[in-house]
Amino acid sequence: MEKIDLVMNIDNNFVIPSCVTIYSARKATRQDVILNFHILHNHNLSNSIRNYIVSVVKKIENCNLFFCMIDENELKGAKERLHFSYAVYYRLLTYKILKGEKCIYLDADVIVNTDLYELYQLELGDSYYGAVPDILMGMHPNQAIKHSEKCKINNYRGYINTGVLLMNLKKLREDNTMSRFSNHIQNYENDYPDQDIINRVCQGKIVNIDWTYNHISYYDDDDYEKMIGPSKRKGRGQIIHYAMNLKPWNDITLRYANIWWGMAKEIIDKEKYTEMYERAFKEGKKYFISEIAKRCYGKQTIVIVGYSDNSKKLVRALYREGFNGKIVYCDNNPQKRKLCLVNDSVLSPEEASRQYIDSIWVIAIQRNKEQVINQIKNLGITDECMLDYYDMGENYAGYLSAEYAQKYIRSRQYYC
Repeated sequence: MEKIDLVMNIDNNFVIPSCVTIYSARKATRQDVILNFHILHNHNLSNSIRNYIVSVVKKIENCNLFFCMIDENELKGAKERLHFSYAVYYRLLTYKILKGEKCIYLDADVIVNTDLYELYQLELGDSYYGAVPDILMGMHPNQAIKHSEKCKINNYRGYINTGVLLMNLKKLREDNTMSRFSNHIQNYENDYPDQDIINRVCQGKIVNIDWTYNHISYYDDDDYEKMIGPSKRKGRGQIIHYAMNLKPWNDITLRYANIWWGMAKEIIDKEKYTEMYERAFKEGKKYFISEIAKRCYGKQTIVIVGYSDNSKKLVRALYREGFNGKIVYCDNNPQKRKLCLVNDSVLSPEEASRQYIDSIWVIAIQRNKEQVINQIKNLGITDECMLDYYDMGENYAGYLSAEYAQKYIRSRQYYC
């Protein structure tokens, strides 16, 4: 049987998502091909986590697992950025770890819904990588300009997303690219760590492949066709990449989240799946004013934590959603408590807890949220009485599935 080598970076934050990615790849790829997954990790990956991954992959036929410890001395100067962990750099070392001539790299936040054998058969010639142009930069020219100036990216026409890569290990090995990668780790700004490095070092040595092999979930097919061009693979599936900091396993309302959860249900044990789903269900709903209003219906009084422009907008929206009880604000800032504009009642958190300990408390502040939540808990307010509200802004609707996008937009129509 033919074999395909695949590589993934894994740390303690992506254990279950990586299992779902592996399962999706096996399910979508023809069964007469063996998939060999090489897991790149550092010493922090515990035995219990390794054993868990092994126990899941054992259920999958024609799928082998190999754990590969990274020598982090080769990544001196590497820095974590934004939501990118140190593990993103590991893919730069792939050609030193694997012995073959070619492999496929997958981020742990992708779902494979297409036959990887087709991707593996693509010819790279003397190029280092096959990859999809990064639509994010094309859709955000202002961001691209700032990024290019800061990180010395000279040509966005060929700028790729590194979440899915067809790697020419033989060529990378021959040219010892790690020596140049190391220079760019230590001497350049890299907002998108490995991605900026690969784009600078390998410019002119990257083959653009069909965008269906790395479809970033924030965008739909029409966006890709307008920005990059029509796919030559219509009807043959895609690789969905949840590339933003919002992930489907944390929020069921996101676009294409149903695909991830459908795949997870088939491979994750029922108890773990139910626990994750309930948490993600709760997490996603805290961005919806309409969901907060439902919890507040029939209550005589609710306490809004934080007296600000945002909290006033939230209250206006709650009234429009049907809440008709009394609103009490609390705030740590004594200056705000002196304002008491119009009919507003603004108390200290301590005073509010003495008067309204059994009421619903809506955490409306957006900064130092965790610190304030702990303060409120220490005053005796239970988790059951607290609702956490995040103002994600108007653009958040673009991250959501069609069903939830409409609900989110409607719930914000009075938030102005």
